[in-house]
Amino acid sequence: MNGILLEVNDRFLEYTGKSKEDVLFRSAIDLGIYDNLKDREKIIELLQKDGVVSNLEIGMKTADGNIRPILFSARFVESFGEKKILAIGHDITEIREYAQELENLANELVRSKDLFQKLFQLTPSALVVTDWENRTITDVNERFLEMAKMNREDVIGKTTPEIHIWDKVPNFRMEVYELLSQKKEVKNLESAYLASDGTVVPILYSARIIELDGRKQVISLATDITEKKDQKKKEKNSTKNFVLAKIFLK
Repeated sequence: MNGILLEVNDRFLEYTGKSKEDVLFRSAIDLGIYDNLKDREKIIELLQKDGVVSNLEIGMKTADGNIRPILFSARFVESFGEKKILAIGHDITEIREYAQELENLANELVRSKDLFQKLFQLTPSALVVTDWENRTITDVNERFLEMAKMNREDVIGKTTPEIHIWDKVPNFRMEVYELLSQKKEVKNLESAYLASDGTVVPILYSARIIELDGRKQVISLATDITEKKDQKKKEKNSTKNFVLAKIFLK
């Protein structure tokens, strides 16, 4: 695989700070795009094994000298009798920041319960605290109530099956608890809330186990990604949020 670029979109050029003439018929290695060449090795390994790469997090060097976290997907395509790779990268800088925010909240809880409560309500993503043992909801922030279109009294003391928030993804809750049992933390899982009025809200979900008042609790953060999902559908070839390249293989 020589990784020669045959076509790129404007977003890719914006990230690299180069013109199309500068990048076409050159490889990503020549352009110095990878922060870590082991990412490229992993991509090649997955393509050779499965023929597809799905949501692999890699680091991409940009024109301003920063390293941007990219969620990278790719697959083989046939074009004019030749095998090529169609690759799409989604900048997840903002999503990573939300995950960091969850970690910061958990750390603040250890230091100051009052400060935690202030941050809890100010966070622009939905936050839910659930008792680990009985799975009941012990606290939520206003953003969760807005997204779920519920009142506080509708959710406190209830389990998530009782408020039907996961009805569109019935296995998701069990999968999260299994992962938390193993790792005590989950990050950036794509899922969906079902609001009380029937609205389906696509989310990116992270959670971790914390100690609160001597009991194990799960604090979860859900970021509404409706806008990003809509952009992905509308702008497949030239999009604000995606980096795209067609790569020639020998």
